[in-house]
Amino acid sequence: MHLQQQPKKKNRTNLSLGRRQTVDGWIGAGEATVHPVATQSIQSQEDSDAIDEPVASNSSIQSRAYLNQLLLLNQSQALVQDQEKKKQAKRRDSISRKIQSQYFSRSAREAVVDLNQQERSS
Repeated sequence: MHLQQQPKKKNRTNLSLGRRQTVDGWIGAGEATVHPVATQSIQSQEDSDAIDEPVASNSSIQSRAYLNQLLLLNQSQALVQDQEKKKQAKRRDSISRKIQSQYFSRSAREAVVDLNQQERSS
């Protein structure tokens, strides 16, 4: 498939047609060759793209470390608050039991006194 054989200048690939286009015209895909300097240029461009876009930059690692520290701080504060709430609940329960115990003790004593008085009066 020879359309037109031209000097191979500034090749661009047209993949949909399966052939390369030069500045001056089209050449068949079987005849196209890539100049070694062009492949080096493409490879060095790909390498520089990889360098320009690092996977994890130092600033993103620092940001992640800072966010992790904040998360740990929040979790530890929540844990301390939870422990303090449990201590307060235990204190309330203890005081409540003491009050109930004193009330029932007084009531029991009063009941005994009442029974004693009833026995004496009878």
